[in-house]
Amino acid sequence: MNRSDGARLGDDAAETAANARRRLVVGAVALVVAIVAIVAWGWLVRTVVIPEPVQLFAAYLVVWIPLAIAVVVAVRRHGSGSFVHDLGLRFRWIDLLWGFGVGCLVRGVSAVIETAVWGRMSGSGVAFGVDPAWAWFTLLVAPVLIGPLIEEVFFRGLTQRAVTDRSRAASARPRTAAAIGIVATALVFALLHLLEATSPGTAVVLELSSFTVGLGCGILAALTGRIGGAIIAHAVSNGLLVLLVVS
Repeated sequence: MNRSDGARLGDDAAETAANARRRLVVGAVALVVAIVAIVAWGWLVRTVVIPEPVQLFAAYLVVWIPLAIAVVVAVRRHGSGSFVHDLGLRFRWIDLLWGFGVGCLVRGVSAVIETAVWGRMSGSGVAFGVDPAWAWFTLLVAPVLIGPLIEEVFFRGLTQRAVTDRSRAASARPRTAAAIGIVATALVFALLHLLEATSPGTAVVLELSSFTVGLGCGILAALTGRIGGAIIAHAVSNGLLVLLVVS
């Protein structure tokens, strides 16, 4: 390799690191906006009488919209412009198998956590009131279809990849960089879900369960190089939780 080739490789590595840093900044801004929006919306709901359907949709939108915008901005402005290339947004038939297996596994671990903290799994003796007119959205569309897609694209597609790239740019070995990306992203994923906690016990369960889901999906995304399996795993985990709650 001659000097010009070495310089070109150095420039490419520097550009990759810079783009990864920019994507992390975009993601961090989106998370701050989402957190502020969640807190503000919670205050508004407690202060003003708002129709239940509006409460239901808005509670999801205040999270989904900032994350979705961040993904688009990161790919269009600080990436190649390809969602497939930059985020690993690909599906293969084997992802259904891997995703189902990992989804069942992380839900099982979450059940163990719930039993250890509460003495029961989610749904045991819990009345889950759902307006029949909106049950399709509350029980299927939001937690099983849209939520896992948006969250996995943002966390495993955007954030985990950016953290991994930055770690490699800081001279971390490939496996170490991948591990840092998986764990760091799972922690952020869990912290965002912690905002749903209403008691110390709930906080512990949400934090550990969400971290488990984040680890499972992160490992799957890192091993396959795509997020199709992670999306399936997240959807299966949420779907099993819904089944436990309504059964």
